[in-house]
Amino acid sequence: MTLLHLRHGWFFVIFLFCGALVTANLLHYVLFRLLKRKEAAGKEVGWGLQEHLGRPARLIFLLTCVLIALPFVPGLPEQIGGVIRQGVVMAIVAALGWFAVGLVYVFQAVLLRKYDLTAADNIRARRIQTQFQVLLRWSACAVKGV
Repeated sequence: MTLLHLRHGWFFVIFLFCGALVTANLLHYVLFRLLKRKEAAGKEVGWGLQEHLGRPARLIFLLTCVLIALPFVPGLPEQIGGVIRQGVVMAIVAALGWFAVGLVYVFQAVLLRKYDLTAADNIRARRIQTQFQVLLRWSACAVKGV
């Protein structure tokens, strides 16, 4: 009887994880597919969102699914569960940092569309580009923890 109960406990955890994963992937797919279509239609919405934010968003969704399913794992000692939970939370924080760096790239693309570097009088555009290069380097160092 306990083997049957244990199997059903794991079945529920696997079912919960897979359900959360499918929901997260469906949400990710719909969101980024809509952005890609608007970008392909020539509307100024894309700004490289798929390129810069697609992978970190997918990782955040995956780690969130793990965090949702973790409390339901049967027979997991509290101490080990706490260590795993902390590891997943730290991975989410790192993924959010990756996402933040991607947001800086997207913001750069948005602003650089406004300022033409090929213009004859491009001093302001060059200044904006230099400021973004500094911001990108700073954000990359902040994410790495240097």
